Order: sequence, then C-alpha cells, then structure tokens
Amino acid sequence: MDSASAAAGLSPLARRLYNITDDIEQRLGFGSDAVSFCRELGRLFLEDSQAWPALSDFLARLVSQKAPVLVYGDYDVDGSCSVFLLHRWLRAQGVPGNWFLPSRFSTGYGLDKGNLEKAIAHGYKALIALDCGTTSIEEVELCRRAGMEVAIIDHHTPKERLPDALLFNPHTDPGLPMLCTAGLVFGLLSAVWEHSARADAAAADSTAVPLPWIEARFGDEIEAAGLATLADVAPLNPYGWAMAHHALQSLPQTLNLGLAELQKVARLHGISRLTGRNVGFDLAPRMNAAGRMQHARWIPELLLARESQTARELAQRIDRLNEERKTVAKQVTQQALRQALSFDSAAGLVLADPQWHPGVLGIAAARVAEQLGKPTMVLGLAPGGAQNGNATGARDSEGQGTEQPEESGGAHNTPAQPGDELLSGSVRSALKLDLIPALHAAESVLYSFGGHSAAAGVKVWRSRLDELRRVWDEALHQQIEQAAREAEYEPAPQDAAGHPEVLLAELTSAFEDDVWRLSPSGPDWPAPRFVLRGLSVSRVSYMGADRTHLNLLLTDGTAELRIACFNMSHLFHKLTPGLPLRPLVEVDADNWNNKIGISLRLIELL
Repeated sequence: MDSASAAAGLSPLARRLYNITDDIEQRLGFGSDAVSFCRELGRLFLEDSQAWPALSDFLARLVSQKAPVLVYGDYDVDGSCSVFLLHRWLRAQGVPGNWFLPSRFSTGYGLDKGNLEKAIAHGYKALIALDCGTTSIEEVELCRRAGMEVAIIDHHTPKERLPDALLFNPHTDPGLPMLCTAGLVFGLLSAVWEHSARADAAAADSTAVPLPWIEARFGDEIEAAGLATLADVAPLNPYGWAMAHHALQSLPQTLNLGLAELQKVARLHGISRLTGRNVGFDLAPRMNAAGRMQHARWIPELLLARESQTARELAQRIDRLNEERKTVAKQVTQQALRQALSFDSAAGLVLADPQWHPGVLGIAAARVAEQLGKPTMVLGLAPGGAQNGNATGARDSEGQGTEQPEESGGAHNTPAQPGDELLSGSVRSALKLDLIPALHAAESVLYSFGGHSAAAGVKVWRSRLDELRRVWDEALHQQIEQAAREAEYEPAPQDAAGHPEVLLAELTSAFEDDVWRLSPSGPDWPAPRFVLRGLSVSRVSYMGADRTHLNLLLTDGTAELRIACFNMSHLFHKLTPGLPLRPLVEVDADNWNNKIGISLRLIELL
C-alpha cells in the first residue's frame, strides 16, 4: 500500500490538510496496532542498529553474572522515565543494583565525579547512564579506571571526542531513529522481547512468531516512553509519534498505580482519551516540578510504587510542588521582564539574578522569549558556583516546559576574578531562530553551553555578563541579517499564503475522527492549519482568570464554531457581532469536559 492508498481511508478534508508523505501509511499502521508497532520497533533495533550487538552482549553479561549496576539518569521527565523503565527491567532479570538521579541544586545535570566515586566505593561493577553521559569524557574515564563497565543510552549531541563507553545514541548510530532517551530504552526492551520471541519460535521449530509474547511483558512501558516523548518535545517521526499516540490512548486505563494517581491530581481521572496538551500542560509540569523544586527521585518512586496509598501520597506531594513551582515561575518571569526593559534595542536578551530560583529559569526564558519575540537567556546562581569559583561544571538546559539537557563547548574554567560567581541557566529561541550559531560565537565568553536550535543551557562568570551581552547581541544581529537575506528567517505575523480554505460544513465527525487518529502533533508532525471562510462574529468573551485569552464564536448563518484566541485579549473590542472574518486556525484533538472532538486555535486574522 502506498501513501495515496493509505490516505484513501481518511476523510476528504483530512486528505487535503495533512501532508500525505511516504510515512503516512506507517503512521496509520503503527497507530492502529500497538503490538505490531512494538514488534516493528524491536525488529528495527535488532537489525539496523550498529550498537545493538554490543549492547545486547553487555546486558546479557549483567543478567548472567548478576553484576551490581548503577542506573544514573537525569532529573526531567525523560531521564526519570528512562530510569524507571530500565531499572525495573534489570530487577526483573535478577540484576542487583540501584538507580540514581542527580540534584539540580547540588551538582546539576549530568554525571558527577563525586557521586561516581561513591558508586565505586559501594562496589558497583557497571554504570548505565541515561539521558546524559554522551560528552562526559573525564567522568567515564574515572569509572573505567576503577574497572567498571559503562554504557550510555542518550539522545544528545556528542562532541568530536566520544567517551570510552558503549554508546547507544542516534547521533552516532544511524540505524537508530531519533528518539528521546525513554524512547530508546523502550526500543531496547522491544528488541529484547522480539529476540526472545524469535528464539521461542526457533525452539518450537515454527516460522510463526507467537504473539502472546508481548501480553506478559507489555504494559505501562509504552505509557512512560510516550509520556517522555511528549514532555521532552522530542521528534515525532513515525516511531516517536506511535509511542506518544499509544500512550495517550492507554494512560486513562493505566495499571501503573503512580500514573493513575498522577492523573487524579491533574484532574484527568475519568477522561476517556488524553491529548498531547494534557501531557504538556497537566502531567509533564507536575513531574518536572519534583526536580525543579525539590528532587526528581519522587518520579521513579511514583512510577515504581506497588501500593495505592504510597502512589497517592507521592502524587499529592508532586502536585503541591507544582503549585509552588507556578508561584515561583511567575515571580521570576515578572522580574525578568522588568529587567528586559533595560535592553530594549538588543536582538537577544541576557537576564540574570543570582537570587532567581534555578528550577524555573527555563520556564522564565521561554515566557520572556515568547512575549518579547527575542532569543532569551535567563541565568541564576550555578550549583556550587557561589563566591569561591569552585564550580562543578555541570550543564543544565531545559526544554519548553520540560528539560532537554546537553553538554558542549566550554571556556574559562577558572574564575574571571577573585570571588566571582558562576551563573547558569537556560536559553530559549524566538521566531524559529537557530540558537547554536550565536552560542558558538559567544563560546569564548561562556564557561560552557549546550543544547539545540530552540533550547539550550549555558554557564558564564558573572563578571563577564556585559561582554556576553555584547557578543550575543552582535552574533544575533548578524544571524538575523544573514537569514533575512536568505529568506530563511520567519518574522511575525505568520504568512497565511498557501493554506487551504475550509467551510464550516467540512468540519465533519469523520474529520474529527481523523484528527484523533493522527494525533498528537509536534516536531516533525505539525498540526494542520487552514483558513476558514464564509464566517462572521457571533459573540466574543474573555477567557482565563487573568482575562488574557478570548473565546470567539463564529457563525455561517446555520451553525456556530468556537475558536480559542490565546493571548489575544487586545482584539476584544474589534470583534463586534456580525463582523466578517477569515481566520487562520490550527486544529488539534480536544477532550474538554470529556467531550471527544477537535479544537481550533486562532493563529492570525486575515
């Protein structure tokens, strides 16, 4: 079946709006059958990954020798879910050991020599680094000198020099799809299960691999992997998309006590089908709040909970931390916005205060960048960076409401002056501007940096802030001018040219079903946009406690249509009843009040 025949099962409007490429059949197939998807993912890892044979042998040695292993993760949703998945599987195989998540406040992101020395002293024979370690050259050398085997499962960008470890990373293994770390761990487990199924089939002298193999092994694994995929804003290629798609379907009926209690505190209990927005705005922020405000260890403990009371208490604790996170994030964002007034002419912002809470810097950077339309750094005091210059050198970068740490670069590894303070924080892009060129231009000023085009983490000595602002601003101005010359820079408002025009009558129940079949949207799989025609304003009202959003009702004379207008309260007095409108909107799956349908978000009025 080619992409055209696969799309034939879609409604006429869906065929118009979705980008019908060669992977549409794959998405539709993966989305219809979780078992088949897992088997295909396992086959991919078994047959296409260059690193799989060595990793498989490594895991087999751990199981056969019962060597104590330390699973070392990261403090965001991806790192925590990765730890949960692999640690539980290792324990099920009888492998002794434990798991560890670093503290944002004491060591920061990544492998830490002090903690590794403690692991060596406690007799661990192997280390598995999850969602970190790809650039931890010295830390891995420390473990290797102590006789430890080291495996790294990670999706972050490596440096030119790789650590002396077994590296399972899509950047170094072209046979692996680009997935978040929990997705890679889920793929690894799928490969183990598929290998076992093939062995069982061979032993039975049968060409048919028995399907029940997955029934006893497959449960909340895809829920954790899909949740991490959405929380980490990972690429939604067909494999990542399928994990997220099945997680959203499965989570409302989850048998994982922790995930069930987490949905209760997030007021999602009883909803029959979840959306990507439920993860991005309800579940992921609560999970990340643990690491932002206290310690991320509450997340694996929640997922591993075997008693309902324990899971309930942990979920309620996490919910309280999230409420605290909201308050602190709002305060830091407001202070950062006030500070930004002093740099009105700058192409990019460098905002800093040693008193700002380190757990919310990424959130504040994202909000300032969104409101002011400028790439933004928000910096606070680095872990161990107070006064004496005795910094750990750990890097920290957070994604959009999530965390996506990477490590790279590095300069000025000694204090710029006596008593200097090392600051660290997060960078967010604006208007789709790639952060990496400007960060490389500022490399001589920065202590360290790392990340990707939209989000990064940086460290800088406080005495170098003015120099950083100058270099950062010059680099961004040059980049913007160059991109504009090459017509690659997309200014706001967005151009609606090329978007199809749609009538209200075309928004049928069949189309709504297709939106759900092809959800969630995200990187590599954007939500469809189209222009509505033949409509006029019926009524408009404010929405939200702070009245910053609008609820817009449009009509074609026979029916009404609701459009959400986020951060557009300034349009209220212009949207008078009867006013003809041609809105550019974005469509997504919606479950408000457990009514399964679609939602439309206003992008621009034409």
